[in-house]
Amino acid sequence: MRLFYHNYADIATLTEGTQNPYFPVENLQDVDKDKVYKDLGTTTSWSVVFDCLTAVSVTSCILFNHNLTGTETDIKVEGNATNSWGSPSVSETLTYAADTILKNFTGGSYRYWRITFTKANVSDIRSVGRVYLGPSLLARSPDRKGLSRGISDNAIITTTDDGKVFASARNIIRNWTIPWSNLLASSGATDLFTIVSDLGAHTPLFFQIDTASPLDELIYAYIASKSYEQVMNGAASGIYYWGAGLGLREAI
Repeated sequence: MRLFYHNYADIATLTEGTQNPYFPVENLQDVDKDKVYKDLGTTTSWSVVFDCLTAVSVTSCILFNHNLTGTETDIKVEGNATNSWGSPSVSETLTYAADTILKNFTGGSYRYWRITFTKANVSDIRSVGRVYLGPSLLARSPDRKGLSRGISDNAIITTTDDGKVFASARNIIRNWTIPWSNLLASSGATDLFTIVSDLGAHTPLFFQIDTASPLDELIYAYIASKSYEQVMNGAASGIYYWGAGLGLREAI
């Protein structure tokens, strides 16, 4: 399982190439993925610079809820110590995929990060809902026992006194229960334990159940519940085991 848990794009100062005033670049920092940033359609060059004010470690990049079509070229994430892009210290090419583009890479620790690409036509309008720039944790696979996915149907159903039923359709939201048990520090338990304990419920995060198909879908979700504990193995003094759990609710 992979967790994308600290998004530096959300705390950066943003500088865009062009923007539609009704869809400003600050929308990239809104947790609502449907509040998108759009360019103005006056140049083929599309770019956003993220000034994180201090050097930050970035090893993962996500473009989420975008409308790129695959006609774009030179889709890149770049990192540099200064806001100068002639020869950046990090330059990674992103592979196009519909709706969600994800890349994990070696990265580095730099103050400035940039996402850029070239559109096929000046008049093409491109939008992106969320950007992730930060670290990720490749955690041990969750326990099979207790791992589950469900759905919540938010339809509003009203029954009249004479038994007639009226229903108003609402979004169907997926949710997950993800447990880990018997984790040793050597298996990444310390990092996982710290991340789970520090995560807040107010901001969605990205995660993948697995990094291989068919469970490699990148999911954007709120934390609905969490648990974590540290216990000593009575049979082996001084050896600690960790347990952790996440309840996640899809952010729509």
